[in-house]
Amino acid sequence: MGDIIWKMFDKDTIEIKGNDRKVLCVICGNMIPYTIMSDLKQHLIKLHSNYVNVLELQAHKPRVNVSHVWKHFKRTDCKFYAECNYCNNNFSYKTTVANLKKHLNRVHPDIDAKADVIKTDTNGEDSEESRSEEESNVKGE
Repeated sequence: MGDIIWKMFDKDTIEIKGNDRKVLCVICGNMIPYTIMSDLKQHLIKLHSNYVNVLELQAHKPRVNVSHVWKHFKRTDCKFYAECNYCNNNFSYKTTVANLKKHLNRVHPDIDAKADVIKTDTNGEDSEESRSEEESNVKGE
């Protein structure tokens, strides 16, 4: 989407003064202040919708699940909610997957969020099973 937006602005005219940035709109010839790309997008939609295919600008690409945490969750029918593969509880991921990671760490500590496997101890045994064996040994069972 950035390529579409930048076609309407002249990158060679970018002015930077401190934290302020401006760029020339090739349609109206005005220097447009911006902090993020959506500032430029809003300028085009509000003032130049007759020149720009607004639907093309407003179309947003579906999110790509790049975090390893997605190996342990699946999307639900509710927008921006994911279901845990282990306990079937739903969690929001509207802005980040931090909630999903917190859930794994708190409720399923033996699950390695970056791997497909359960965390193991140095003997290659399942951590939970190893803890149970250790507890039995301490109790004298």
